[in-house]
Amino acid sequence: FYPEMIDALAPTRRSELVVIAPPGVELYASERNGARLERKRENDASGNTILSWVATDLLRPPIESAMPRREEFAPLVDVTTYSDWNAFGRWWWSFIAKEFDSSPELEAKARELTASLEGEREKIAAITRFVGQEIRYNSWPFGTHGYEPFRASTIFERRFGDCKDKSILLRQMLAQIGVEAIPVLIHAEQMRSAEPLEAAMVEQFNHCIAYVTPTAEREGFYLDATADRNPIDYLRPDDQGAPVLHVSAEGSSRHEIPYVPPEENAARHTWRIDLRQDGSARVVFVDESNGEPGVVMRYLYGGQKEAIEDELARAFNEDFGQVRFEQVETSDLEDITRSARLEAAFISPSLGAAQGSGRHLPLAFESLGLDGVAVEDESERIYPVVLDRPYSVVSQVHWSLGDAWRVVRLPEEATIEVPGILRYQLRAALDGPGRVVISRDFELRVRRIALADYASFRAALETIRLTEQRSLFVEKHSTGGGR
Repeated sequence: FYPEMIDALAPTRRSELVVIAPPGVELYASERNGARLERKRENDASGNTILSWVATDLLRPPIESAMPRREEFAPLVDVTTYSDWNAFGRWWWSFIAKEFDSSPELEAKARELTASLEGEREKIAAITRFVGQEIRYNSWPFGTHGYEPFRASTIFERRFGDCKDKSILLRQMLAQIGVEAIPVLIHAEQMRSAEPLEAAMVEQFNHCIAYVTPTAEREGFYLDATADRNPIDYLRPDDQGAPVLHVSAEGSSRHEIPYVPPEENAARHTWRIDLRQDGSARVVFVDESNGEPGVVMRYLYGGQKEAIEDELARAFNEDFGQVRFEQVETSDLEDITRSARLEAAFISPSLGAAQGSGRHLPLAFESLGLDGVAVEDESERIYPVVLDRPYSVVSQVHWSLGDAWRVVRLPEEATIEVPGILRYQLRAALDGPGRVVISRDFELRVRRIALADYASFRAALETIRLTEQRSLFVEKHSTGGGR
């Protein structure tokens, strides 16, 4: 009942929703946060059913960092003509069942993609890669094709389609290797809000994926054929956590896609840094991330060598200045069956912050991704914290100081934990003459922080921010003393 345009939380003096249905059309309504709504149901002289809801004096809610979307606290009414999700599923199945066709060319392609592969999972990955990378995504936001796919044979022949089309084609190609998959309706969303899916209506969804049904040998799992750089064991992040609708000839059923654990959604970086006497450094960077950081690596660095260097130079500029690359190598980042890996060797003209004859060297080069979160005092916070997904950041920095530098002060180690919510650990150790290893591990285990946990969460973040400001202090050997 807040406005849909310009300012979605503008104070609203009065807002009214009126729904009119002709005789014989039953309406089903579902309310959220509707305690203050005025509602009325009546019939006019023509037999039309008229439902109306009125909201008055809606104030602008307090704006907080990482707060829930307005659907979680603003008055909302969903109105549909479907009595339940089974009725809705039967309607949608009637649109899509006729599109489950095949063609000799489609069947031949499925055989070609899997002929040299033995395991079922490898065959599924090969077909998924083909549909994801060789069938161009093309949205159909208007008309019947907003919810009705084309035939699988047509999609295969044209080599383009939207999410529904890709899911239908994936289903039919997997059928050629004896794997059953069914279409799944979903609302793809980052920073996901709570979605009860109470009203059976197509507007609850904006995306379609596939579910590979379980067998006696394995569990079922989801595939998103629009995610052309995602390994099949890592679903798109805006699919994770979603309540979804499985649709088949037997009917429809609601399920929820879990989030992957933090260790499967990890930025994993290793830095080997040889610090030179003039403050410049030779750096070897290795990225072996998985989950979303791994997918981002595939998108950013899956091109030609010169383009990769340009992209890396932009990423490194703030910490390392204008770098000069010696070597850049990657795995085949388009091959979703292989782990993603990138290695870059480069020269940094100046590293760290000079202080007299010494330097403060950074402990890490990655953001933990929680800047600007939980800035409100616990006495003022009224909403839970909503983050995107569980994740981890794992980094090791191997400093080689040679004969030019000596360690004056190692950073103090730290372990910060809020049980069940997050864990942070910083370790620093000498690793032989002139060598220091800095290890930093961070893990966010949940993506919603309840008000009851807000104070401890906020305190932990503040302690982590202070810890992140520490440095490794070194100075030139000629000054004498120290460790």
